[in-house]
Amino acid sequence: MVLSELIPDDLMINILSRLPVQSLVKFQCVNNSWCSLIINDPAFKALNLHLHSSDTNSNYLMTFPNQFSTERRLCSVIIRNNNGGVSNFVMKNIEIPFRFRTPTDFYRLLCSLNGVLCMADSQRNTNIVNSLYLWNPSIRKFKIVPCLSTPPSDTNLMISILGIGLDHRDHDVLFIRIIFFYEKGSYIGGRKPITEVYSLNTNSWSTMHESVEVPCLALDEPTVFVNGAIHWEASSFGVVNLHVIMYFNTAERVFRTIPLPVNCLDFKVRDYWRLAVFQGLLALIVISRIDEASIKICDIWIMEEYGVVESWTKRFAIPISLDTSFARPVGITKNDQLILNLGGTLFWYDLDSEHGGILGFYRVQGSFDADTLTDSLYLLEPTRE
Repeated sequence: MVLSELIPDDLMINILSRLPVQSLVKFQCVNNSWCSLIINDPAFKALNLHLHSSDTNSNYLMTFPNQFSTERRLCSVIIRNNNGGVSNFVMKNIEIPFRFRTPTDFYRLLCSLNGVLCMADSQRNTNIVNSLYLWNPSIRKFKIVPCLSTPPSDTNLMISILGIGLDHRDHDVLFIRIIFFYEKGSYIGGRKPITEVYSLNTNSWSTMHESVEVPCLALDEPTVFVNGAIHWEASSFGVVNLHVIMYFNTAERVFRTIPLPVNCLDFKVRDYWRLAVFQGLLALIVISRIDEASIKICDIWIMEEYGVVESWTKRFAIPISLDTSFARPVGITKNDQLILNLGGTLFWYDLDSEHGGILGFYRVQGSFDADTLTDSLYLLEPTRE
């Protein structure tokens, strides 16, 4: 009798869920029950991710050029060292294991979710996205997801907005594609937006009923998933420069909006704003100046109680001392480190210790994307011989 047969199932699951992802990939060959658990059980994958998400050694940052200039498609992985020092980082290059289905090999990073990078084969603010790409670097697995056929229309008069999130009811990963149509001088003309949903569990697309209203125009920027919903930066229909947060609740399958903090964008010079997640809470990063001659300030607003507008609190106001004309927030890591793109230089700032530094120079201004990842088992499938 083998050892695995002597240990109760619940104890075995508890032990295996605490092991590193790379070990579990090897252990799927031990026996059929382990293989089924590691590969086919979404709840086990979610438990393993939860137990490792706070582990510094399982979290890392990846940067990507928006267009590859060589045959090898390389991206950079920035890993924090085991000793936990805030300034101890190592970097290595890895190759993306697939080709993008575009003539120019141009792509963009949408976001990361559960250790999976989500990419699209188009530039920002372009009309149509043909394919989506899921890639889990920790287990070297990827999946290409073709989009549904484009609705009949002039493709120059439409724009596709994307988002990704989880449906916790069945541990499913969902892609959302919203198609806005340009009519009568704006994107809120006589034709309602179309919302399409892709399920990773079923590997299929569906179109949502037209009764599901899209309340505003989502902006083509990276999304965040928090509190069971995908969140976009957005603008209200028919109101110039009225910015809001639009979200899609993946369980209820409905869209709603959240107002921004009062006066958070009320600056003469606003460089950039972006949604983020801080310690499991919805956050807003705003980089701005009072005037052209002033130093840039990075404000971080936290929604202390989800959905309660009055709970928005400005938790941090960080001066940006590095002299640069371009500043864009990348996000906040699970280790509470703010990552900024300052003129093509990646800058980190530890929100706990209030210390920061330069991670390295990558390209110029906005020509690369970056996101944080955690090792996970998502996209792991049985080996086919």
